[in-house]
Amino acid sequence: MWSIVRGRGSALGAAFGALLVAVLLVGTLPGSAAAATSNLAIYLPAVGGSCMYVTAPPGKTLSLTWKNASGVVKEVAAIPTGVGDPMYCSAKNVIAVGDKIKVRYGSHSHKLIVPYVTVGVNRITNVIKGTGPAGTRLRIECGGSPFGQFEPCQWTKAVTISSQGKWSARVPFDLFGGWTMSAKWHNAYGDEVYYETTVPYFAVYLGNARFEGVTTPLDSATVTVADSTMTPKGSGSAASGPRVGSFAGKLRDAGGQLVTVAPGDFVSSSVSKGASFFVPQISATATAGDDHVWGQCELTSSYNGVFVELYRNGRLLGAASEGMNDGSFDFNFRHVFPKPVNVRVGDKILVKCIQGEGDFAVKVIFAS
Repeated sequence: MWSIVRGRGSALGAAFGALLVAVLLVGTLPGSAAAATSNLAIYLPAVGGSCMYVTAPPGKTLSLTWKNASGVVKEVAAIPTGVGDPMYCSAKNVIAVGDKIKVRYGSHSHKLIVPYVTVGVNRITNVIKGTGPAGTRLRIECGGSPFGQFEPCQWTKAVTISSQGKWSARVPFDLFGGWTMSAKWHNAYGDEVYYETTVPYFAVYLGNARFEGVTTPLDSATVTVADSTMTPKGSGSAASGPRVGSFAGKLRDAGGQLVTVAPGDFVSSSVSKGASFFVPQISATATAGDDHVWGQCELTSSYNGVFVELYRNGRLLGAASEGMNDGSFDFNFRHVFPKPVNVRVGDKILVKCIQGEGDFAVKVIFAS
């Protein structure tokens, strides 16, 4: 199944979009837009985010007029420029496909209409594709692994959108669930717009009816569960959010009662072809005295590693990946990758036994 996203941000956008107040910051505009030869240019690190950069001469005051696709004014602002190119962030509006963003000073003006670009990833074939304005250019960029990575991913590929408005590229590495990819649209004026997608996946929790994951934004996903004899136990569906496409829900039987997931159950989801696995046994222990988390993921035919997360007061503070080929793991959380932390009594630990192309069976424990 293709995960399609219409107007989402890059990894940069995740940080920029988190700002909750309108603010002007002065900094250096990243990417090629900083070197654009046009007098004015607009850089959007996240469609669906709240921030934008403007390439402009120093010592000016820019007039910003921001309208939606129907021409309704979303925001008007005055933006002073300093030594570098200013970043403007809104407290109440997000950038959407079709928005008309106009900046002006004196007799100079520039307008960008946020283009309609879709980005889809097939995690089985490792092909990324989508649609966009015919004849325009995209640069496909790899984002990041959900399990951390020692070095930033450097792979990029330039593509031209066909006369039919379609584009595609084959990624030369395995795109498993949770990985992020982005497509940067750009034009001759130096405008740049980022669209990002997350490779779909789903997760179930042992001893719980909960499921979650990522799929096509503003869509829905279904998860089903059967026992070891393949007799149906229950299912659940949930709507996905507008940016990342996250979803979460509960499994219920035909009578509406909650259904807990048990080892040996067979679970599947609509998020991708082949998104299914037999739920493994998971054992785990966490001790604050020596900062260790250890245990065992049952070595099923779909086992593909382990990822352990540590939460304190609802915040993700530590994470460790790897695990032995036999499914065992033993982490000293003071010395782990990608997020070392000291373990404290009461810390919430999520042990995620990775299955297949990036789906999860999850066990929750607490440090003692």
